[in-house]
Amino acid sequence: MKLYIRLFTVLLFTFVSISNLVAEEVNSDDEYFTRIQYGVFGNYMLTFHNSDFTGFKDWETCCPKFESGRGSGFALGALIEYPLSETWFISGRLAYESSITEMKDSDKFVVAIEGEPADGEFEYVINTDLSNIFTDLLVGYKPVNRLSLYAGAHLTFAPWYFFDMRETMLKPVDRGTFENGSRVRNDATGEEIPDATSFGFALAGGVCYEFPLNRRQTLRLVPEMFFTIGLTDYVKEIDWSGNSIRVGIALKYSDAGEYPLHAAVSSSGTATITKFKYCEENYAIFNPKEIIIMPYAEAAAPIGKWNLDIFFNDKLTEVFEGEGEVPEELVYNLLNDSALFVSAEGICTYFLTVEDIYGVSTEARGSFEISQEVKELSIAGKITGVKPDGSTIDPSTGSPLKLKRNITTEITPLLNYVFFDKMSSMFPDRYSILNKNEAEKFTLEKLHKAGTMGTYYSILNVIGKRLKDDPEATVILVGCNDGKESGKDNIKISGARAQKVQRYFSDIWQID
Repeated sequence: MKLYIRLFTVLLFTFVSISNLVAEEVNSDDEYFTRIQYGVFGNYMLTFHNSDFTGFKDWETCCPKFESGRGSGFALGALIEYPLSETWFISGRLAYESSITEMKDSDKFVVAIEGEPADGEFEYVINTDLSNIFTDLLVGYKPVNRLSLYAGAHLTFAPWYFFDMRETMLKPVDRGTFENGSRVRNDATGEEIPDATSFGFALAGGVCYEFPLNRRQTLRLVPEMFFTIGLTDYVKEIDWSGNSIRVGIALKYSDAGEYPLHAAVSSSGTATITKFKYCEENYAIFNPKEIIIMPYAEAAAPIGKWNLDIFFNDKLTEVFEGEGEVPEELVYNLLNDSALFVSAEGICTYFLTVEDIYGVSTEARGSFEISQEVKELSIAGKITGVKPDGSTIDPSTGSPLKLKRNITTEITPLLNYVFFDKMSSMFPDRYSILNKNEAEKFTLEKLHKAGTMGTYYSILNVIGKRLKDDPEATVILVGCNDGKESGKDNIKISGARAQKVQRYFSDIWQID
């Protein structure tokens, strides 16, 4: 018995240690797993008995000693689990259990038959049918979602204990009987075990894992395994206790409670569009040019997908969407719809929809205002306008002057090659090679007036900048040479050129 107590102490210490190690991994906002649960369960049971007796009261046997036995049975009952926090809970179970166990021993000796020695053997068997009501009072811990560990007490009462018993002469096989003239004696069937203990106590522990059966996770199928270590005897004044392992399935139900998925969304503020008198509509200043939209979602289950729709005066202008966690910020560029915003004032309304992996969804909305103001355009100095017919306009005389802003896009074709000098893997001087500080300050706008060749000689920096801005982008580097004279079949010089470009990207542009 002391061995089992030590074993339980070690298991309990391990249980607490694991709980402390993994406590940080638990989602403290998990509403699915902090609700009262009710359920039923059914277990298959293996029993292991330790004993030191020869028989029951008024049913003595000639057995030297019954020391052990094994059996099987089942348990059926109901359960309730009450949360104390996001990770700890208490559990109670009330059930009926029944098991049949066989305990067996034998006594071997030598007999004389017609003056010759022969083997003799008696077999002693007790089959027990043990049934009772039990309750488990347990403390539970959830190291991760859906996984639960248990430790506590297993209490039994209202026993119905019965036994079958017999002693059989096995050897000699062909002769001999007991004093009753039969090869079987002390034969009993379906007798009640006398002086059964009315109350039993055992240490208990277990583990289970929950599988949701519906989207709201109110119904769960739970495989489970429990063990007990008996500390009291089945019968008064007889050294006979038992341990068990139960394996089975539980079905748990919990009310959905509050909606388990919450979402909110906000933005960085309003926007103002400044227009000027006598200027065409496309000449306007946006302040700011971008609005930061901040969606937020919390859920018990992992988020499956989300989307954010933006409307201006009931017209859809932008859609953001994705899978998994909702980003902390989304950047809405007002210039993408500048013509729409310049034409009229209004309200931008955004709708956030979030759905978890079980199909539960929720929505949130917000808005920001886009207002307009018109200012006088002040010009220092004297200017003269020209009409389409060639005549001039003097604004000082009161003639209206229209200002127009033209937006142009410059496209420069680039070769995706770097041309090295013959049999060299060094960058020629004609190429623009930067250091780390220069690369950090490099922008594509700096090439606006560089011309076609000037832009081409910055090809490495153009590619480096684009790779830096888009971490998901990739390029394939291929080194080669002209294949003539010393370059023919010269793989070394080709590889060195590719490595030179690769090192430039990694060392200067910090690209892996």
